[in-house]
Amino acid sequence: MTSIDIITTVGTTHIELLDNPFVKKWTEHFCNMQKVYDIDYHAETQPVYHITREINDIHKDIENLITSIKKVNNFPFDVEKITYNNLFDNHFEGQKILNEIHRYFTTAGRTINEHNGHWSDNFDSKFTFNEENKEEFGHHHALINDWVHELDQSILTPRKEIDFKNQIVNLQFEFGAQKLDCRFDEGTYVNISEEDYMYADDNIDIDVWCGNDILGKDYIEAYYDHDDPTQWDVTPINGHSGKFKINVASQWYEKDSTDNTLQQLVKSNNFQSWLENWGVEYVPEMVGMPLGKITSGKELVTRDTFQQPPIYFDIVVNN
Repeated sequence: MTSIDIITTVGTTHIELLDNPFVKKWTEHFCNMQKVYDIDYHAETQPVYHITREINDIHKDIENLITSIKKVNNFPFDVEKITYNNLFDNHFEGQKILNEIHRYFTTAGRTINEHNGHWSDNFDSKFTFNEENKEEFGHHHALINDWVHELDQSILTPRKEIDFKNQIVNLQFEFGAQKLDCRFDEGTYVNISEEDYMYADDNIDIDVWCGNDILGKDYIEAYYDHDDPTQWDVTPINGHSGKFKINVASQWYEKDSTDNTLQQLVKSNNFQSWLENWGVEYVPEMVGMPLGKITSGKELVTRDTFQQPPIYFDIVVNN
């Protein structure tokens, strides 16, 4: 059986990988990525809410979002509506604004290679750009997405508020290029096929998962954003770039937080009721694609071990 060792200065964490075709393909891609790119890590939470962000930083994000929108042609949202008060006087309404802008971004991203793309499937929203300006257009288009996500990490939606002390924490290992996100390098992104979903699982014993790369949102992010799960860009995990993540203790950031897992969240009454109210059928891949389980050294996967700046660590795949 294939396994992974995460070797640190305080000991080794051993992961036994599942024995199925999807995990074998993921492992092969992971090994190929290791030959080319450096790997690093960070801890991410669900829900995402940065309680300590400075107001001045939020104002800068708003200015950057407005600037990026003005740099592209015919973006179908009035930048006059993007104000601090409109976003943060009522966080639920502010998130709706960000959801709308984000969907214009994803729809344009899906259609950009048609040259005559569009911002929305719901109304006439075509856009064009000169071929020589395509790179600049793509740059500012991508920045719109970045600034939206910077802002929605400071939005405390009602669901985020409920689960903030019940958050899920994952330690994510991912590859990066020197200058840009390596997902945009040829050969780094791998699609997940319909056949792969046969190996999706929501078994509570799984604690190592394939890292999520997606144009849009997975169902968990959409849930906390009070988004519409029937939209085309809310999907299960549909691709990866060799990333993986480990579900760790929820006290990583919030010392009095109650431990929670991805599996517990998607099986909760609140999450299941949200799907049911929208007429969406639950499937295990909404949790993610499982890779395996830690069989020893789980006690080493703590914030004290994986503190910044990074300690020494190495990842070895054992066949």
